[in-house]
Amino acid sequence: MFWLIIFLSLALNILYYLVSQKLKIKIFSRYFVGFILYSSLILSLLIYFKLDFIFVNFFSFFVIYLLFFISLFLSMSMKYIKSPTYLIFKILNKKSTKKQIIKKLEKQRILEIRINDLEKQNLLSIKNKKISLKENLGIIINLFFFMKKFLNIKSEG
Repeated sequence: MFWLIIFLSLALNILYYLVSQKLKIKIFSRYFVGFILYSSLILSLLIYFKLDFIFVNFFSFFVIYLLFFISLFLSMSMKYIKSPTYLIFKILNKKSTKKQIIKKLEKQRILEIRINDLEKQNLLSIKNKKISLKENLGIIINLFFFMKKFLNIKSEG
């Protein structure tokens, strides 16, 4: 029964992910709001069809469902922008110097593209050539850092 919950959680997340990719939703806030609406619809359908096996293990289903969402949510940006780390590794394979790496990153405008992307997503505010996080975003970021520390997750790049 537990495997069915895992499979259903994954399938529902993949379905939303594929639909959002087909609709070309690339702004995280829209993706997130859409997911909340989608999840509300799924919950309504679960209640309507009275799927007892899910409600018996609802906490497990909910946690697994959220973990799959976070995994797909965080990998979304990798679909349309290569990270500076990826490009550095690509350049390092050619045995480049530090100056060559910096020149290549500047030439490809990676940081500029990423900052513009974050601004379009309403995560950054740029005023008088100063960049800052939008209001209340610090709470979310601190929550992610807390989860990272609590779960002892190591990240690089």
